[in-house]
Amino acid sequence: MYNLVIIDDEQKILDGMVNLFPWEEIGFTVAAQFTSPVKAEEYIQKNPVDVVLTDIEMPGMNGLELCSRLSKNRPVKLVLFSSYQNYRYLRSAIQLSVVDYILKPVKYSELLSCFARIREALDGEREKETETPRGYYEKIVADTVEYLNRNYQNASLEE
Repeated sequence: MYNLVIIDDEQKILDGMVNLFPWEEIGFTVAAQFTSPVKAEEYIQKNPVDVVLTDIEMPGMNGLELCSRLSKNRPVKLVLFSSYQNYRYLRSAIQLSVVDYILKPVKYSELLSCFARIREALDGEREKETETPRGYYEKIVADTVEYLNRNYQNASLEE
């Protein structure tokens, strides 16, 4: 499971995003939810978070500023949602390498598609992390073990 934080200053929308979407079924756990981007940032700095889904227009700090701060400190996938089709917002989102920009009202199929892509990317990253870089001798040992696993019945020291 991947940890997700959802942020929206409107409690009703936040509750809907958290409770009406099958996060667990698609591999995500809503680790925390916030109506304040400032409190969300504090939480994210102290806890492991894989994905942040945030509104843009919020008091105190907008979602773009939050994404900018988060992307400087730790690798996290960022998804923005907004009621605004604002060119400046879109451009800023691209510059911040945001995974997706979803318009409100959020469509179930769009959210599902977005998080399927994110999960695929995170799975790929997790696989790469588990692969250890091999030095010269480690590669020889790994190749030998692989050969023995494939040819264990007929393997010889000469081969």
